[in-house]
Amino acid sequence: MRALLAYQVYERDDRTLRALAAKNRAAAIAYDIGTAPGQSDWAFNRYSAALSSVVVINQDAFTSAVAAGQGNPLPDDLLPAAGAALLVVLALLGVRPRLAEYEQTPFRPTIPVTGGAGDIERYPDDDRTGRDQGNQQDYAPRC
Repeated sequence: MRALLAYQVYERDDRTLRALAAKNRAAAIAYDIGTAPGQSDWAFNRYSAALSSVVVINQDAFTSAVAAGQGNPLPDDLLPAAGAALLVVLALLGVRPRLAEYEQTPFRPTIPVTGGAGDIERYPDDDRTGRDQGNQQDYAPRC
């Protein structure tokens, strides 16, 4: 409040200075640079001191808020990390039933092979003749 009142005095002095400048330039300059009570620089110095006290109050409040924030037992970066871990766990739990379906049925990829008797598909464990080495079934197309 003190800073606001000091600013109002300085603002009033500014109006006085402008009125003096219109009538007598030398008197306006003397009023502007004068440091005696009631002159412009005196009012500005009081305003500046009051504003400095407001800055000190704000700086003290900021410093104490930072100190209180640094004493927080729960780090700020713990919440996003916990959220990410929860997301991964929930995704795995949601995908698990679908993955279980694939564990019940064996998957054997086929590889397209072009040959003289036409195109065939064979499993990777087949030999070059198109016969499965495990159960000796013929996968070549029938003509």
